Amino acid sequence: MKQQHKQSQLQSIAFSANYCDQCCWSHELQHRKQMTNDTDKISELLKKTEGVLLRFEKERNDVANHLADIESEINIAADKLIVGVM
Repeated sequence: MKQQHKQSQLQSIAFSANYCDQCCWSHELQHRKQMTNDTDKISELLKKTEGVLLRFEKERNDVANHLADIESEINIAADKLIVGVM
C-alpha cells in the first residue's frame, strides 16, 4: 500500500513538473510575443515622433522667416517715414 501511494505521489509530481514546464514555456512565448509587440509599437512611435519633430522644425523656420519678412517691411516703412520727415 505504501509503495503504491509513493508511486502515485511520484507520478503526480512528475505530471505536475511536466505541466509546469509546458505552462512556463507557454508563458515565455507569450512574454516574448508581448515584448516583440511592445518593441514594434515603440519603433512606430519613434518614427511618428521624428515626423512630428521635423514638421515642428519646418513650421518654426516658416514662422521665423515670416517674422523676418515683417521686420524687413517695418524697417523699410520706417526708413521711408524718416526720409519723408527730413
